[in-house]
Amino acid sequence: MSRQRRDDWPFYVLIESAIKDSNLTKFINLVRLENIEMELSRQADYAVRTMVDLASLPEHSRALTSEIAKRQQIPESFLPRIISALSKAQLIRTFRGNNGGVALARPIAEISVLDVIQALEGPICLNRCTYQPSQCDRSAFCRVHPIWRKAQEYLNQLLGETTLATLVSQPIRLR
Repeated sequence: MSRQRRDDWPFYVLIESAIKDSNLTKFINLVRLENIEMELSRQADYAVRTMVDLASLPEHSRALTSEIAKRQQIPESFLPRIISALSKAQLIRTFRGNNGGVALARPIAEISVLDVIQALEGPICLNRCTYQPSQCDRSAFCRVHPIWRKAQEYLNQLLGETTLATLVSQPIRLR
C-alpha cells in the first residue's frame, strides 16, 4: 500500500514533523515518496556489514576476508577496496601471513556507523546546500533549506550515535 502525502501540507512541514518526532522511518518514507535520491552505495552497505561482522566476533579476533564475504553475502571482489578504505580510516587493521586477516582497530563502542560510511563515501549530504551552503544561490531565501539542514543534522546525529556496539547488541530478526 503506497502512502500519499496530503496535498494541502507543504512537503517541508511533513519532513519537519518526521524530524521533530525523531522518526527516521517516517523521514525516509517521505523522501522516497518525493523521489529524492538518497541511497548509500553498495560499497558503503558492504562496509557496514563487514564492520558489524567483525564487531560480532570475540574481542581482538581476526577474520579472513573470504570468511566475512561468505557470512555477510558480499562478493569477494568488493572486499579489497572496502578493506583498504576502512584501513586508511584506521577503523580496521590488516595482517599478512599465516595468522593474517583483518581486525577492528578500536573498541566497538568507539566506531560509529557514520565513521564507516564516511570512510567509503566521504561526508554524507542530503543536498549540496547542507554540505556547501556557499554553493547554493538560493540558501539566503530558500524556505526548504532550514528543513534540509535539520534533516542533515538528524541523520548525522543518528548515524554518529549508532555504534557497532549498539548494532551487535540488538537481537537478530529472522526472516
